[in-house]
Amino acid sequence: MKTLLRPVTSPSSPPTVWKALPVVSLSTPATALSWDVSPPWPPVWKVAAPLSPLRSSISFISSPGWPSSWASPSSSCPSSCSTPGVEAVIFLIGIIVANVPEGLLATVTVCLTLTAKRMARKNCLVKNLEAVETLGSTSTICSDKTGTLTQNRMTVAHMWFDNQIHEADTTENQSGASFDKSSPTWTALARVAGLCNRAVFQAGQENTPILKRDVAGDASESALLKCIELCCGSVKDMRNKNTKVAEIPFNSTNKYQLSIHNNAIPDESRYLLVMKGAPERILDRCSTILLQGKEQPLDEEMRDSFQNAYLELGGLGERVLGFCHLALSDDQFPEGFQFDTDDVNFPTENLCFVGLISMIDPPRAAVPDAVANAEVPASRLSWSLETIQSQQRPLPRVWGSSLRVTRLWRTLLPGSTFQSTR
Repeated sequence: MKTLLRPVTSPSSPPTVWKALPVVSLSTPATALSWDVSPPWPPVWKVAAPLSPLRSSISFISSPGWPSSWASPSSSCPSSCSTPGVEAVIFLIGIIVANVPEGLLATVTVCLTLTAKRMARKNCLVKNLEAVETLGSTSTICSDKTGTLTQNRMTVAHMWFDNQIHEADTTENQSGASFDKSSPTWTALARVAGLCNRAVFQAGQENTPILKRDVAGDASESALLKCIELCCGSVKDMRNKNTKVAEIPFNSTNKYQLSIHNNAIPDESRYLLVMKGAPERILDRCSTILLQGKEQPLDEEMRDSFQNAYLELGGLGERVLGFCHLALSDDQFPEGFQFDTDDVNFPTENLCFVGLISMIDPPRAAVPDAVANAEVPASRLSWSLETIQSQQRPLPRVWGSSLRVTRLWRTLLPGSTFQSTR
């Protein structure tokens, strides 16, 4: 804490009165380099202090006629010869001078300047030379993943329903990997993914291939929209038939999105509640699961199957979302019922789990070379994961160190080996 004096002028005090004001010092901590090149006085004194008495003692013992020689030079010594005490002081000064690196500061400054010039040739401007030291001592490189290392173009890759993992067919003519689209569970999953979704195709793209259309909405919802449009037909018509009457948007606290729709199927209830979000959060709100179109109790065996599928899809480096629904009773929710999303007056527990859909974000073309250039033995590449919701446990921070990202990193760095870490 420092003190600043300023003059105080007031009617009751003369202008010469000064008042002390506290000033908070905002000094920056010393860096590793500045600490290394700082004046080494403590080490010098620790070396010189014990050596000087030792040197004096040896001089006393080795000089003839000591201790009288301490006070006066020896008679055989020329007039220019000094006493052992003076020699000890000279030795002390010599030790101090010898341990002062006079050229170190200039050498370090020149080295940092040359490094800054090399970076400037690569269009990297260094305004502070100490930043070069920071780059040189980097052990961990942190990077955002979505949109930085990847293209932010999510594509549906796999689905889990009826206790099986299916590979999605995202080709325009639906000639790729096939799965049982006649399953009533898939029909229910596609309906939840299409209705609990705020993404829409931009206008004027009717003749554009579905995968190349521009979408207004979140990247994950855009991937779901394109997948359902390819597999099941027009999502717009689906939404027009099942109009939305209430919605709770996704937020980071609940980690789910919920909407209530008019049910277009006559044999079912009047209102249908659909929900999607983080798989573990969705599963916690479910008491039954849809298998072959029929609701079954969500027992421990099915929970274990869910967990295995969840980890397998997450191990492929994919973002996983869970989906569930609930047919609201006509007796409790008659036609025209006013749903309140602030003071919730409808059930959000004991839902029916439908399935999982996983998506993958392809890497950018320049990422492999960037990763290869960053492969320093003492460094590791990390990323912040604010968008991945496919992990029940926190994703690993070290690049390529987990089986959960094996598929993506094998695409980036073919031939690399990976180990699973928690």
